[in-house]
Amino acid sequence: MKNKNKLISLIVILIGVLLIGSGIGYHVFINNDKKEENNQQEKTKKEKITPLMYEVTKEGSTNKMYLFGSIHVADLSKVEFPQYFEDAYKNSSYLAFEIDMLNISQEELKREQEASKYSDGTTLKDHLSEEAYKKVVDYFTKNGILTEDLLAQVKPFSISQLLEQFTYLEANLSPQEGIDLYLSTRASNDKKTLLAVETLEFQFDLLANFPDRIYELSIVDMIDNPDESVATLKELYSAWKKGDVDIINKIENEEFDETNLSESDIQMINDYNKKMIIDRNVNMTDKFEEYFNNDYNTLFTVGTAHLVGDNGIANLLTQRGYTVKQINK
Repeated sequence: MKNKNKLISLIVILIGVLLIGSGIGYHVFINNDKKEENNQQEKTKKEKITPLMYEVTKEGSTNKMYLFGSIHVADLSKVEFPQYFEDAYKNSSYLAFEIDMLNISQEELKREQEASKYSDGTTLKDHLSEEAYKKVVDYFTKNGILTEDLLAQVKPFSISQLLEQFTYLEANLSPQEGIDLYLSTRASNDKKTLLAVETLEFQFDLLANFPDRIYELSIVDMIDNPDESVATLKELYSAWKKGDVDIINKIENEEFDETNLSESDIQMINDYNKKMIIDRNVNMTDKFEEYFNNDYNTLFTVGTAHLVGDNGIANLLTQRGYTVKQINK
């Protein structure tokens, strides 16, 4: 079945930036009180999870590193990490993440916010089709979220980000409870050394510089099919908790519904996938090798979708002569 929500569902296991700042100065935590109440009521219910993890060694080296699949939105109040994860964490002096979430400066946040708004005299209406613009205005104004005047300042990238937040809330998941922030904080408290595989600037520039059209497609789909977006995210989260490589691969490789897509749209989406997945996987694998060759015993934590498939980090390391053993089975 072709999946119309792939753009959004993959972001939560592909990239760590995830709304660290808001280009419209509006942070969506409107249901946090209710969510906190539910968490308190269910805090004793812990689900045992088996997220994806690999042990990586190489002949001729005494070093051992771990590849751990992250998800950037979660609800960690309801899960219990397995012993194999705790052992890997204990045995790792270094923890590597896509970005350093604990040391993001105000200057970086300000840059992101400024880059999310128009400063060239154009407005949102100039960058979306008439139909898409009307959907955005109707959605945000009728729900009392933002006025059309405020929307006019914002780029499609930020509109898409904001709609993603609504999807997370409806799925009862949050970036504040994602693996990256949890593990970064825990490792920092335990005096482990934190490493950054990418930078916030790189990730933000990557997302912000895709064509407006790619965000228009995701914006329209999230507005038209909110239940489908939430269902896809829940399926992805369930697969992450089980470390289900087959389901994660299926979601990553599902085709887009091309019914209303032009050839240029299809090419644009293929370019998006290459830059978001394939190119970054190679760069991440290079960084993994750098740590390994420097004898950093590292728990290397990146979005789960980066680990799996023919172009995934696990397979790339195997091709480079490493022994990669899945240990969450």
